[in-house]
Amino acid sequence: MMSRYSYFAAAGALLLALPAFAQTTVVTFDEGWSGWNAPAETVAPEGGNPGANAHIVFGGYGLTLWTDSDAAFLGDYGTATPVTIGLDVEAQALTSVEGAPITRPLLVEFRNYAYASDDAPYASVWYPLGTLASGQAWTTWSVSFDPTAAALPAGWGGTGAFDPETGEPVLPAGVGFADVLAQVDEVAFTTVTPGTFSVQVNYDVRFDNLRIARGETPGPTAPPRYAVVDLGTFGGELANAHAINDQGHVVGTAERPDQNALPFVWRGEALINLGSLIPGQAEGFGVAHAISENGLVAGYSAAPYPLGPGSVGHAFFWSPEAGMIDLTPDSPALSIARAVNDAGQVVGEIGGSGGGAFIWSAQAGFSVIQLPNMLFTSNAAEDINASGQVVGHAFNTDSQYAGWVYDSATGESRQLPPLERAPSQTRAINDTGDVVGYSARSNNQQRPVLWRHDGTVVDLGFLPVPGFSTGYATDINEQGWVIGADYADAPGIPTKGWLWIGGEKHELRTLLADPQAQIDWSEFSTPLGINNRGEIVGIGIREGLPGRAFLLRPLGDVLFADGFEAEE
Repeated sequence: MMSRYSYFAAAGALLLALPAFAQTTVVTFDEGWSGWNAPAETVAPEGGNPGANAHIVFGGYGLTLWTDSDAAFLGDYGTATPVTIGLDVEAQALTSVEGAPITRPLLVEFRNYAYASDDAPYASVWYPLGTLASGQAWTTWSVSFDPTAAALPAGWGGTGAFDPETGEPVLPAGVGFADVLAQVDEVAFTTVTPGTFSVQVNYDVRFDNLRIARGETPGPTAPPRYAVVDLGTFGGELANAHAINDQGHVVGTAERPDQNALPFVWRGEALINLGSLIPGQAEGFGVAHAISENGLVAGYSAAPYPLGPGSVGHAFFWSPEAGMIDLTPDSPALSIARAVNDAGQVVGEIGGSGGGAFIWSAQAGFSVIQLPNMLFTSNAAEDINASGQVVGHAFNTDSQYAGWVYDSATGESRQLPPLERAPSQTRAINDTGDVVGYSARSNNQQRPVLWRHDGTVVDLGFLPVPGFSTGYATDINEQGWVIGADYADAPGIPTKGWLWIGGEKHELRTLLADPQAQIDWSEFSTPLGINNRGEIVGIGIREGLPGRAFLLRPLGDVLFADGFEAEE
């Protein structure tokens, strides 16, 4: 969720027929642990969603909430289809041993001890529900699936054996998804992803309303209703909001009265100027494109031209400790940083001879990403996820413009298949490995596209508005919510921003709860960032000004970090 553009202007298997009965169980912790277990066990009588909750304050390499005795969550899942499992979670704090904010995935895992082997004590199937981050308000996560499916559905993983070539955990030979779910001996909500190394984290997390529905078809996923916040400027007219993290912190660029645009971070009050790469000049032109979950920022700023007088735009990395760092101080070429992750890896593009997509970190330094079968012409990196997967786009050796995915840990890369034909362009990647952008039909029509990590290419379609038949997707969160914009066929008509959720598109402006806000904001033309709380930022048209930074916040019983309380 870190790839942005600057200009002023829950997956599961196919659900089958309903069974003859349905059963729903909810664990509220009002009667204690009810067969569930966790480290540093405490059932708090208040502070839940609502009432009692499992409040876990714990330091370790992984947090796991599990049961091997709550019968409603155990046994043969194949007797009722579909199955929906979920919970409510609030992350008051997740920090490293140094005290820095950190994020961790939260998985649901189903374990079957009948398939114990020398490699593992059980076989399991698991699904990433979302990402925990400090300051995260009460959030509901769930997944629905067909427990009789033979193969792992898209987005799921399996354990019990190891791939002989990659060493990654896989299901044992001859064991399928349905086999594991035919006898579930243990269910766990855990921050430990099989096959990955964990780091020590200090957790302060609350869980509530653990629930399972066996044989009930979930209703359609309705989009939230929103309140809108104008983030303001530095005294000028125009501003762009480019990215938002799960703390609700926003970055972008905003004008002063003299129309000079400054890079900013917003943490709930006034815009904060991030500075400039020009020595001695605190307020210089710049754009903040991305913010990580732990508050690192990337973008570009005016910098001294290294071959003489004047200035040139250079990519920057910003942290609270180091301030703004020039990533290409000796280059006369324009460079732009587009994304940054919690590890401090920055990606973007640099011009000039031998330029193209780059990756930078304080440990490894600066390097141009080398991609087989891709040319450097128009080569750019757009986003990087928590595990270091990078997405970008370039001309390939067949002179077709294509999207690509590059693994910074292994150096491996792959081209993304087009919808039907080139061109294709990527914009963002989430931690699951799902990518969004655009691609083309055989008639050259540009359409918003989702490339799922399992290889599926999804045409996201257009809003049901006459005269809008071109579009692109700009961002995706861990729940699979996608944002983007559709273009009008006729010139001079603003683009329409949208949210894609549950397989349906919704025009953002129609989701505003306040009728007066729908009048004031004639269009949310360019949504650019969405976080795991469903907050959306971008560029909108307010009272005739075609470049105002907006923040859309879901309504409901949510108290945000800056004190903003959404009310119906």
